[in-house]
Amino acid sequence: MEIMKTNQIFSKVLSIVCLIGLLAACTTAPAPEAVATTVPEAVATTAPETSQPAACEIKMGLLLSLTGDLGDLGKAQLRAE
Repeated sequence: MEIMKTNQIFSKVLSIVCLIGLLAACTTAPAPEAVATTVPEAVATTAPETSQPAACEIKMGLLLSLTGDLGDLGKAQLRAE
């Protein structure tokens, strides 16, 4: 009899704690503080009209499947330039 009464009390206390936790989780969070931001002023630069873009080499890497179920797709992509 004493164990049953203890279990009932424990169950009620646990229910109240869970309800308080649920209510605390559902409250609204305070609004974040406003952050002042400034945009830097644009600097006007003019390039000479005769300038050409610099020639450069761009290297790219690929992760391809050359074997297995997607091997056919990977081999086709490997040949692409």
